[in-house]
Amino acid sequence: MRERTTRKHPAYISVQILIFIILLYLTFRLGGGLPAAGLALLFSVHLTSEILSFVKVYSGFLLVRKGWASVRIPYKEIFRVTYIHQVGGREFYRIFYQSGGKKRVLKLHSYMFTHLPELMERLEEKGLSLSHKEKKKDYVAWVLFGIVSFFGLALLREVLSRGYTFLQAALSGGWHIYNHLFLWLIFLLFTIFILSRLFLFLRQSEYRLFFSRVFLHLVILGLLYLFLQDYSSQKHEAEMFRILVDVKYQCETARFEKIKPPYIAEGGTGCELTEKTRLMRGWHRAPVQVFRMSPKEPDLDLFSQPGRIIIFQTEEGVSYYATAWEEGRVRVISPNYEKEVAPVLESIVKARP
Repeated sequence: MRERTTRKHPAYISVQILIFIILLYLTFRLGGGLPAAGLALLFSVHLTSEILSFVKVYSGFLLVRKGWASVRIPYKEIFRVTYIHQVGGREFYRIFYQSGGKKRVLKLHSYMFTHLPELMERLEEKGLSLSHKEKKKDYVAWVLFGIVSFFGLALLREVLSRGYTFLQAALSGGWHIYNHLFLWLIFLLFTIFILSRLFLFLRQSEYRLFFSRVFLHLVILGLLYLFLQDYSSQKHEAEMFRILVDVKYQCETARFEKIKPPYIAEGGTGCELTEKTRLMRGWHRAPVQVFRMSPKEPDLDLFSQPGRIIIFQTEEGVSYYATAWEEGRVRVISPNYEKEVAPVLESIVKARP
């Protein structure tokens, strides 16, 4: 008489079907219809075998079916049943039995089969004792903690490198780009806090809490790291290009509307814009300055420092240029994003009286 049946878990079968669909699509795209048909045939056989698999408890024996093959295990041949809980929520049962003079093991995973606790209750009613064995140390947990710790060390190196670069440039009073050291330092402190929590879980043998937190923490740290890498990247050229296009638009609009042109400085000095970039000189942010240069008195020194917009008036028209700080040197860019200094200098030299 049958008392309990356990079959393959529907979620387990569904995951296999999803993986098969992806593989089938890739096979069809890469190999064509014939390999895809062969793969579909093999998987249909495998899927049928998975659906037909089960474990049943009978009055005198345990019936295990794997696909089209069945194995009868008399209860007198079973000498141990073990329950093992793996930290992270996974658990499985091991049924040790004799068959053909050899010791064999039937392993039933909780994610693969349904109704396993009820199945074990029926076996205990048959006189089979269930021994509980829980892992005291989980090396997977420590490996994951090592990965997070390595991430923390890499972040510490990033903060020290950025701090050294920032202090060196600031103390020397030279040009440099603000690298958001403060945000990286906060990120490092946040990572240390997460590491301390994970380590506390391991010390207290709270492996379930550790596994429920570690993957979420890895995702959060990874996303924050990618965000900070993009946010603190060297983008002074892009900032100056955006300001250059805005200045050119305002000047050209004033020229067509025949109104007073903007950015006319008194005494030959440049107009300082209220908009800031990440360019720094020493400890302070360097303001963006706009200069107008006459062909009668061209000043090549205007191109020697970054963070400037130069409006160059010639007989042919008006040219607009910006100077940006890139990898320790000054770059000259134009509204069409030409980063060549030579044409600019050549036009200035030709315009000399």
